[in-house]
Amino acid sequence: MRQQTIIIICIFVLGLVFPFIDYLVVVETFFLLIPLAILLFASVALLIGYLFWDRTKLKRSIYFILAVPIFIAAQFISTWTVDEVQRLRSEFIIKEIESITTQIGQIPDRYPLTYGIKFSKIEDKNEFTLVYSRGFMITEKYNSKDKVWRSQGWND
Repeated sequence: MRQQTIIIICIFVLGLVFPFIDYLVVVETFFLLIPLAILLFASVALLIGYLFWDRTKLKRSIYFILAVPIFIAAQFISTWTVDEVQRLRSEFIIKEIESITTQIGQIPDRYPLTYGIKFSKIEDKNEFTLVYSRGFMITEKYNSKDKVWRSQGWND
């Protein structure tokens, strides 16, 4: 029982990290998407079947049945959470850079950032961009000229 719980926690943590490692995203997208979808539907069908017919088998195999749904749910949770946190941090940084710009009259050449947000000043213009990754090889990009966020995928 304890070993199965540790395995489920490891699967959940793996699901949290998976969307942010580009190589693993490519492998999942091109090689594991169909097997994961089949396993997800099979685990949901088994869960529903065991709930109605044989609960003793459900108690024995619940960790195996829930492994794929937990892995997939962890991926969605992590990408949504990172997107929300990075967007809030980026909005704060945008306000800070705009206040610096109003004080000194130009956008600073450098702005120190951490945690995956990248700042770059556009040469010969008084504009800047902020970029962060939200997982699954999708980046969010803000342009100070348009004041609009745009999503860019792996083929943009």
